[in-house]
Amino acid sequence: MGLVSENLKLQQELLSLQDIAKENEELRKALSLGVEKAFRIVSASIVGKDPGEDTLLVNKGSSDGIQEGMAVITPENVAVGKIGAVFEHSSRLILLSHPRFSFDAKIMKQGVVGVVRGQGRYGALLDFIPQESTVLAGDVVQSSSLGGIFPENLLIGKVKEVKSSSTKSFQQATLSLFFDVRKVDLVFVIVER
Repeated sequence: MGLVSENLKLQQELLSLQDIAKENEELRKALSLGVEKAFRIVSASIVGKDPGEDTLLVNKGSSDGIQEGMAVITPENVAVGKIGAVFEHSSRLILLSHPRFSFDAKIMKQGVVGVVRGQGRYGALLDFIPQESTVLAGDVVQSSSLGGIFPENLLIGKVKEVKSSSTKSFQQATLSLFFDVRKVDLVFVIVER
């Protein structure tokens, strides 16, 4: 074996060890936040991204107990999306920004409820906010147990802008989602609550 190929092999081993160290750090972070006490989870790495579809591919599938419709979160208890198509060793993750994704949510501080609706291109809005409710930019949106997809009180995002109209019975608010697809490599699938 030449020096060049041995050097490449060592570099590959180093990259692999760095990946393992990063995953271990994410798992440690999750353990310190008590995620594993609240839910039974399976960690999954993101192995593919389809930005045009607001979907990701993760490396866990039916052989790992993953089923369609299971909620997916980050180690920091941020909602990511839900499992769509499931294969033996991988699954398609539908992000909450997907245009056909919606679920119940709330703004705890204001006592406001509404529905988060995906807008595509990693965007979402809080819809069906009663006109008489006060919603302000910067308000934190959390999941509600009414939706059935996510457990209660997972972080969703912050209100970016409120759209109010005197002709409609509801307000809408655009959201700045906490989940950033560019910064996350590891997610948790909630297999049992």
